[in-house]
Amino acid sequence: MTTAAAALAMVLAASDPGLEAAWNECLREARAPPQLLECNAAFSGHLAGPAEPDTEHGRLVRAILNVRQRLADQALAEELRRAEARQAALERAAAAQAEKERREAAERETRAATEHLLAARQENPRFMQLAWSSVICRWTSIRTDAKREIEKERKYAREGGGVVDLGALHAEQQRMRRADEHSEHARSELRNWKAKPLPCKETLVFAAVVCLAADEEHVELDEDLRATCHSLDMTLLLKTIHRADSYL
Repeated sequence: MTTAAAALAMVLAASDPGLEAAWNECLREARAPPQLLECNAAFSGHLAGPAEPDTEHGRLVRAILNVRQRLADQALAEELRRAEARQAALERAAAAQAEKERREAAERETRAATEHLLAARQENPRFMQLAWSSVICRWTSIRTDAKREIEKERKYAREGGGVVDLGALHAEQQRMRRADEHSEHARSELRNWKAKPLPCKETLVFAAVVCLAADEEHVELDEDLRATCHSLDMTLLLKTIHRADSYL
């Protein structure tokens, strides 16, 4: 109990011992302004009873009522702060939801526009020649890499005691076989378009193969290559390649 509250209780004792006990209990149990307000309200009728304004007891009653009013103001201010915090949280949530919906709408529009462009590009013989030529060149690169791994395995087997990892050889042979099958399929598609495979060193084909390899192997792109791989034309070409050959 604070010094002021103790003094108040002593004065109360002189006029009304019951009021002293109630006030002390209130001070002991109250932990927050709203709780103290409830305690004050419980004996408000007693406080509002007859009291001579000029007596010490009357001044005490007015002092208690003033404390109660101050606590009521504090409780109201606290509740107002909580209400404002709740409102701010609701506004933030609404703004976040609106932003999410805006982004989703923009993404839908972008996807729709991309699909429209893809449909138009995929009717273009030159574009499809680029796509299928890139498929062939990518699989040619994969086949070359598999053959290199086979030769390396055999080389180290010869130099290291003649032990060959047959499982590793088989896996690389499967890569070569898959590359041959997919390359032949791509050549067949080109024949349907009455087109021939473009050279792998052709600028757009070479760029597409590099972008495909970087994506498959999770290679970090430098700024220039990132700009190339993420350009609209390359994005459309890569999407077409992925749809044409799901292994890539």
